[in-house]
Amino acid sequence: MDTALKLNDGSRFFSFSNRLFFSVVALFVLSVGFFIVYQYQREKAFKVELLDLKLQDYNERLHLEIADSETSAWPQRIDSYLKEHVDQALRVTLILPNGKVIYDNSYFTPIGSVSSDEREIGNHLTRPEVVQALHQGKGCDIRRTSKTTGTAYFYSATAYPQVIIRSALPYNLNLVRTLAADYHYLWFALLLTLVVLFAFY
Repeated sequence: MDTALKLNDGSRFFSFSNRLFFSVVALFVLSVGFFIVYQYQREKAFKVELLDLKLQDYNERLHLEIADSETSAWPQRIDSYLKEHVDQALRVTLILPNGKVIYDNSYFTPIGSVSSDEREIGNHLTRPEVVQALHQGKGCDIRRTSKTTGTAYFYSATAYPQVIIRSALPYNLNLVRTLAADYHYLWFALLLTLVVLFAFY
């Protein structure tokens, strides 16, 4: 009788220990999961911010290039600067404060010339990055398909008193890799989880 009671008490104690152990483990794994998700989002946001800063820097350089010239001379000056200093994959658009596009290097001819079609380009005043730039000075939009070219781009726009300069990079495999989060922290988190679980056990 006493032996049965002791066994019963021992099994109850063992059951409580198991429940306590698995509760602690579940709480720890949940915490690690939240950390991984948070770190992943933070890493992605950091990569987006870095690319946005790079394109904003291009916008600033382009603005300095045209700041002392007439509006009619902007397309030629931008074309010359891009050919000499910038990767040809970069798309640059000059937009007036009313939304009218006066230059886009994705076209072979300057906007407004006889061989270009302004109706196809359309007004850019409602583009998300342009709206944000007009309200906050700068704005970006990730992976939006261009209504003009049909290509997906990462856009970054900067508003200046006379013009909105928007630069963009094609959202291709290279850009996807650039914006991909660094997964080294994931392996570290998993290793730490295994070590802690072993210690708990």
